[in-house]
Order: sequence, then C-alpha cells, then structure tokens
Amino acid sequence: MSVPDFALTTQGALGLLRFEVTPTQGVLLGMKDDHALPLRKALVGVGPDGILMDLLSGAQILGCYGEAGTDVTPERLTPLRVPTGRFGAEATTHIEFFGSLPTRTLATTRFHMFEHVFRVFDHEGTVSTLALMIVEHSQLRTWSYFFAADRNPIPPKVLGGKGQWVFDGHTGELIGGHSGKVGLLWADVDRPALGMTVDFTSLREQDQEHSEVRLRFADGRAGKGVQGYNITPGGQVSVSLGGGVERVIGQIVTANHGVASISSLHVAPRSLSHGLGLR
Repeated sequence: MSVPDFALTTQGALGLLRFEVTPTQGVLLGMKDDHALPLRKALVGVGPDGILMDLLSGAQILGCYGEAGTDVTPERLTPLRVPTGRFGAEATTHIEFFGSLPTRTLATTRFHMFEHVFRVFDHEGTVSTLALMIVEHSQLRTWSYFFAADRNPIPPKVLGGKGQWVFDGHTGELIGGHSGKVGLLWADVDRPALGMTVDFTSLREQDQEHSEVRLRFADGRAGKGVQGYNITPGGQVSVSLGGGVERVIGQIVTANHGVASISSLHVAPRSLSHGLGLR
C-alpha cells in the first residue's frame, strides 16, 4: 500500500464536485458491506455522512487520517470522512460561574431573582442559548437554580440542571451545591444530546446592594464552515475553510498486489450538473 500521486489539484463545493480517479498502477482501496473492494476506477464524491465514496459501486474510499509518509500500515486504513458542516467544532462540556448573591436575614420580605444568559455549542458547532435562573427561597438561607433554553427558535428539552445552594452565614462561602449537571436534548433524533458539568465553587453570598453571577468559563467552539474539499497531487484530502485556509483531513492510498508502492493517478473533475456517468 502506498500514497498515490494525483495528476492534478481540483477543488469543488461539497456535494457538487466528483473526481474521476483512475490509478495508473494498482487499485484504489474500497470497503463495502464490511468487505474489501479493489477499485480500478472510481467516481469519488462525498456521501451524505461525509464519507468519501465511489458513487458507482457504493464503496467507501479507504485511506488514513492525518499527514502520512510514503508508507501506510494496514492498521491505519479507514474510510475517510470529510466534515460537511463545520471544521474544528467542539461541544461544550464544562461550565464555571462566579459572582455573589445578596445576604438576607430571616425577617426580610424582599424577593430576589437573577438570570444569566450565555451560549453553548454542540458537536457540530451549532450554538444554543442557555439561561441560568437563580431564585431565593423565602424565609430560608438557601437559593435554588435551574437552566432554561426557551430563548432558542426550537427549544431543546433541558435535562437535569436543577439544584440548591447553601452559604455559610459567617464567611459567605458556598458550603452546599458546589456542582451540578445539565443536558440538552433535541427533537431531531440525528442530533446528539449535549451533556455538561457545572461548577459553582466560586459563588459567594455578600452583604451588598448590587450582586451578580456571571460565566467564568465555558469550553466548546463553533469551528469554521467547510466550503469545499481538495485533493492534492500527493493524494492528500483537505477541506477549504475560506480565505485561502485549508486543513488536511487524511490521505487516500492505493495497493499493487499487496506491495507498497507510489502509483500515479489520473484525476478529472466531474460536475454534478454533467451527470454521474464516467466519460
């Protein structure tokens, strides 16, 4: 097995451009129904799940992720997937809050409620709005909290995300309810649920008029939108993120009687508008 040499570099929009690939020596490596399928010729395109496929046979194109040298070990072979949404997206998994809440006495008749709105990201980089709602328990030295997601166009179901805080009456430090968990579940069954841990350790109760609870940290990021994909003369598969920025995804490989070799390929673009037949 080896890294093939492509005849040209062509870039196209995801889902629109196909590559007619013909190795000059050996075969491309495909996988269909859990069986290896050698491909003398392939019409390579991006499938619905982002896997590079031969659109004629339905076989997945095998390669290895990352940048490879001239030799590729069999253990690294896997179907290559091109991100179809956003590249570099990371889901929010941990949230931390800090700030202070007003000290109360048992005789107080005041009622306090706080709200802090922030953003979280799912595994595809899609942003959702989440709100931390804080309510005091009248006549008690405790506060309760819950999370709400009703500010989103299609609100997800909030799982968990409820609890109570208890502060030390002398120091104002939090002595109960330091952490919690909250999850988001969408009606779309294909969208993975999002689970997050929440840390409230830095909250304090202080005798002051103006109190505020704010977000200290939340991981996760949106990533960048994928605009197209690219195949280089060395067989690298990369995605275009706009502004001339590209990120390598992996490497297509070939085989010649099971012996590793560098084999050139003829690669020609085939637009979807011209049909899917090889010419």
